[in-house]
Amino acid sequence: MHPTETHLRFIELRAQGWSLARIAAELHLAKRTLVDWNREAQRKIRDLKDVELESLQERILVSHGVELQRLTAQLNRLEAVLAQRNLE
Repeated sequence: MHPTETHLRFIELRAQGWSLARIAAELHLAKRTLVDWNREAQRKIRDLKDVELESLQERILVSHGVELQRLTAQLNRLEAVLAQRNLE
């Protein structure tokens, strides 16, 4: 019997997209064991993958929002400078 921590680590690694062969080498387990675990934990793996994807999307949206604010401030500064110049 394998420790619960090993099962949880397996689910985490599968959710991150690791192959069964890579996980077998990482956790020092037989690939056949992981095939069985994969079948049993498919829903948990999918749910964790969805949570990780949502978290990644949120981080990307925040970084895009910060970048948009930076660019907006820069544009405002440029427009202010151009408004003071005689462009004729």
